[in-house]
Formats: sequence, C-alpha cells, structure tokens
Amino acid sequence: MFENRALSRQLKRSLGLASEADWRLLQEQLRLAGQAHPALAELAERLPAFVGMVAGSYQEYERDQELRSRSLELSSQELMAANDKLRDQARQALVESENKYLRLIANLPGCVYRCLPDRRNTMVFLSEGIEGLSGYKAEMFLSGALRLSDVVEPQDWLEVERRVKAAVAERRSYELHYRIRHADGRIVWAHGRGQGIWDENGRLQYFDGLILDNTEANLLTEELRSAKEHAERASRTKSEFLANMSHEIRTPMNGIIGMTELALATELTAAQREYLELVKTSADSLLVVVNDILDVSKMEAGKLVMNEVPFSLRRELDKGLQPLAMRAREKGLTLTVQADDDVPEAVLADPVRLRQIVLNLVGNAIKFTERGEVWVRVQRVPDDEAHCTLRLSVRDTGLGISLPQQQQIFDAFMQADASTTRRFGGTGLGLTICAGLARLMGGRIWVDSMPGQGSTFYVEFRVTPIQGAAQAQAQQAIARPLAARAATADARWRVLLAEDNAVNQKLAVGLLQHLGHEVDVVSDGQQAVTQSLSGSYDLVLMDMQMPHMSGIDATRAIRHREKGQGRRMPIVAMTANAMTGDRERCLQAGMDGYISKPILVDQMLAEIERVLAAAARESQSLPDWDRAEALERCGGDAELLKELAKLFLADCPHRMAELEKALLAHDSRQLVAVAHHISGSTGSLSAKAAHQASRELAEASKTEQWDRAVLLFDSLRQRMGVLEQQLRQAAS
Repeated sequence: MFENRALSRQLKRSLGLASEADWRLLQEQLRLAGQAHPALAELAERLPAFVGMVAGSYQEYERDQELRSRSLELSSQELMAANDKLRDQARQALVESENKYLRLIANLPGCVYRCLPDRRNTMVFLSEGIEGLSGYKAEMFLSGALRLSDVVEPQDWLEVERRVKAAVAERRSYELHYRIRHADGRIVWAHGRGQGIWDENGRLQYFDGLILDNTEANLLTEELRSAKEHAERASRTKSEFLANMSHEIRTPMNGIIGMTELALATELTAAQREYLELVKTSADSLLVVVNDILDVSKMEAGKLVMNEVPFSLRRELDKGLQPLAMRAREKGLTLTVQADDDVPEAVLADPVRLRQIVLNLVGNAIKFTERGEVWVRVQRVPDDEAHCTLRLSVRDTGLGISLPQQQQIFDAFMQADASTTRRFGGTGLGLTICAGLARLMGGRIWVDSMPGQGSTFYVEFRVTPIQGAAQAQAQQAIARPLAARAATADARWRVLLAEDNAVNQKLAVGLLQHLGHEVDVVSDGQQAVTQSLSGSYDLVLMDMQMPHMSGIDATRAIRHREKGQGRRMPIVAMTANAMTGDRERCLQAGMDGYISKPILVDQMLAEIERVLAAAARESQSLPDWDRAEALERCGGDAELLKELAKLFLADCPHRMAELEKALLAHDSRQLVAVAHHISGSTGSLSAKAAHQASRELAEASKTEQWDRAVLLFDSLRQRMGVLEQQLRQAAS
C-alpha cells in the first residue's frame, strides 16, 4: 500500500515534470517491485518511454502557453494603444463638433438657451448672442444675477408666460413675440421659439429654445403695414372720387338722355328731330366714357359679374350693330355681318356685355378705317356638348398695328400712339374692357395685324345653347320702340317714385305715364316709408341718395315694418351710384332690383318687369305652414308637434344669424350647410314656403350667385318671420 502510494506520488511528480533524480528513483522502485510482480517489471520497462512522451507533451504545452501569453500581452498592448487613439480621436471630434455648433450659434442673430422649468427660469446654457439682444453678458444670466424676465417688457412677459403655460399643457412647441429693453435703453424686438423637454416618466426637465433679433423684420412689417394703409386710403379716396363723379355726371345725364327720348317721342320738325338726335348721340358717347371708367374700376376690384339671361344671338348682334352701320355708311365703308349656320339661335349669356364687346371692336374698326370695309363674323369653335364656344372676328382695312403696339394695346389707357387720341379721341379703355369681359365669359382676345394692311381682332367666349320654349322666348326678346310699349289695361302699374331731383322726377313720371302707368312722387326716404304703407303700390322706385333718410335706410325701414304681414312690396333702386358694391348694398338692404342712371327705357322696363314677375311667382308660392300635414307627420300627436315647434323657435334666430354672417362673408360652404339644416327642419314641420326658399338659397350659394342669394335670403327671412308667428300660436 505504502509502495503504491509512493509510486503514485512519483508518477505525479513525473507527470509534473520533476528532476532526473526523481526519474531514476521511480525506475528503481519499479524494478524492485517487478521482482515480486512480473507485470510491474514490464511496466517499468515501458514507463520511461511513456514518461518521456508525457514530459514532451507538457513541454510543448508550456511552450504554447508561453507563446499565447506573449501574444496576449502584445495584443493587449496594441488594443490599449488603439483604444487610446480612438479615445483621442473621439475627444477631438467632439471638440470640433462643439466648436462647429458654437460657431453656428455665435453667427445667429440671437441666442440659444436651455433653462429649468422653475420660477426663475434658471439658465443651464445660454449662448453669447444674448449680449447683442440685451447688452448683458451670458455669465450674468447663468450666474443668476439676471433673469430673462428682468430685460423683457413687463406687459410682454405676462403674455410670454401665458403662451408657454398653454404650450406645456398641450405638450407642443411655443412661438413668442416680445420686446427686450437693451442695456443702452433702446427696444429690441425678439422672436422666440422653444419647446419643453420631458423625461421617460413624463416630468418636464428643461426648456430648449431660440431667441432671434426681429427688430428689422418688425420695422419692415410696420413699413409694409403703413404702406398698405396708405394704399387703402388712396384706393378709398379714388373710389369715393369716382363714386361722387359718377353720381354728379349721371344725374344730369339722366335728365338729358331721358328728356331727349321723351321729346323724340313727340311730333317734331325735321330740324328739331335732327338736333335732338345729335344731342342724344353726344350724350350716349359721354355715357360710354363714364361707363368705361366704371367698368375698369369694377374689373380691378373683381366685382364685375355676368348677368346670364336667354336671348336671340343674331337679333342682339343686329341690335348692337344698328348704330354702327349708320356710321359706316357716313364714312363710305362697307359693313358686312355673317353668322355661320352652326351658330345657335338662342343662347344663355350676358347680352349687355356681348353688345359692349361688339360696340367696342366694330366701333374701333370703323373709327380707324378710312376706306374699304369692315367684316364681322361669328363662328362656332368645337367644344363640349353642354357649352358652346363662339368666335367673334372683326376685320378691317384700316391703319394696322405694329407688333410692339400689339403687345400693349390691351392695357388700360393705352392706344397705338400718342397721336391716336388727338386724331380719333377715346379713352383707351375699350380694348381693356373687351379683354376683361372675354375672360369673365370664359374666353380670350387677341389681334392679328400689320401696319398699312388692316387688323383682325378675335374674341372667343362661351355660351350655353338653349332650345324649346326658352328659345322661342329669347327670339321674341327684341327692343320695342317707346311708343309700342304702352301698358294694357290689365298690366298697368301703380308706382311710388322716391326721388329728390326735380328733373329726374319729371323724367321718370313722364316715361311711366307715357306708357300708361300711375305714379306718385315723394322727395325723401322718410316720406317713401310713410307713403309705401298708406297706399297700395305695385312697386317702389327708390333713389339711394335723398335728404332726411337715404334709400338704403328707407328700404330697411319698409322691410322691418313688413315683417309678419305676409306681404313684400317690390323695391327697385334707381340711382346714379354705379360703383363697385353699390348694387350689392342695395340688394342686401332688401331691394329687389337695380337700375343705374342715366335711365335707359328698355333697361328700366326690363328690370321692372323682371322684379314684378318674380313677385308674382312668389305670391303664388307654397303655404307658409301646412299644420294638418305637420300633425300627420307627428302621427296625430299634437303635443309632439308643440314640442317640435318650440325647438324650432329656439333654434331659428341662431340659424338665421349664421346665414346672414355667411352671406356677408360670401362663405358659400357655411351658407350651404346652414341652409340645408333649415331646409331639413322646415321640411319636417311642413313649412313649405321656407323649405323651398332655403333649398333655393343652398343651390344659389353652391354656384356663388351672390345677387340671387341676397334676394333668396331676404325672402327666406320674410317667410321665417311669418312662420314664427304661426308656430308661436300653435305652441302656446
């Protein structure tokens, strides 16, 4: 046992790479042991080789370990060196990045900050740009010697705090405008942007922001605002001047043209008729000049609108060319007019504006052509099925126009050259108006010309062809002479004329009485209000400018008194005010029509007939409230009907106020929405008249027919007034 243990230890020592003496000792022990055990003797013979092999393995292992250790040592040193290098590079990059951003911040016209969300807004970081804004170094704010609130105007700081609190509550960025009082006493306008920074737990940690010097921009804004106010004052002054001049010119012209027409309708000698016709021609020419100036003003304001009605295109063309044909004959020119076969007979468009284009283009062609001919052609241009594009071409053999002149000829107040005005007269507005009208009619205008070879002007515009009864009606729409317009026994009107000008009174009375109508006259708005309620009139012709009470105020007073009566007296404005917005103001006040002075008989009668026809249709309209039908809708439950009536009465004033506000703002989307709401509620109550009026108002609002929308709103307001009275009785 002991020997075995000794052998074991020796083997272990041998395996542990012991000394040579240990090997010999081991061998001797094995030899002695082999005498007693032959197997051990064999083992003793093999053991040296085995031990040598093991020892060699251990030696090789130690060499490998040493090599690995040295390799690891070298790798560690390399890694440490590389790490040190990377650390140095990172430190350098960080410094360069910080320097770059600091340079960027330093170049800002302001400063960057980070502050704590405490009562003092303690600064954590503040760039040096604060010194340019406030005159104080950043260190003063970072040390707490100064707070930002100390340099901001006190009244502005209250707004700053309010806006920041609101932004924090909604977790959004904030934008600020405030004044900083510089250390030198001057005021610096600041524009600030910032936002809160929250941690992962939702706690507000910082405010990060930017403050910029906005002084120059603010000064520029103030200059722009001042310039805008100056321009608006100048525009108002111009508009007031034009309105005043328009009124002052149109008022005497109304007397001249109207009285001339009345005189021409009487028995005259040939010489008297010639003189009066010259007077009328001169007055008509002056009226063209006034109208041109007003039309350009309306176009500039974007207030010139098209009044589309059915009419006979060929007859309207002939009507517009009749006075020009006489001028052409006087100059010895041939005037040829041609309308292609595919041009529709009856169309929906604005005949007045179409005639205006024809008069301007053909009139210019005759004016600038000394010999030869003027050729007018209307042809159809391929278009979609619903619409039709027509091309009006006017060709002459006149002076011609150079290419540089063609590029500016459609500009306002421009003519071919300075001598044109001296030689031929004119304002230089005709072609400008034609170009604007062409655009409003969905088309364009251009010219093809060479000096000495004449010119051809082209105008394209869109119309809507009409068929059937509308076509027949349009074909009959031709001007009748004054003598042929006498009223029949069943079509005589009783008219209240509110007019303070004696000449205009006499003119209007003369025209209407000549046609067989009855006229009462008052001289101011207050008398018009009183008289309109005391007599039974078919309509009121209301001047806008009268003493004591204007026509606008008189109309509003009449409409106010009519509320709840179930009757609406037609009122037509008859005024020399023809500026942009005058028509709209009349309609918004409750008038049903508009006639501008000087009064042209055809236009006056056409407008009166239109208004009276509309009034007649309204008088035959649906009932204000069908109680039986409404009760049936409620299943015969009278109490339910009362509750519905109460709900409607509570909601009605609010909805009508919304309608009026949207109408004044020309907000078509809101108009349609509120009108649909009223249409639904009135339909449920079987309030058929108000239901129909609200539906028509919604449709007119969709297409932005503002004149019609104003009239429909006023009609709806009247209907709702009557309906309210009926429902209050039912709900009581």
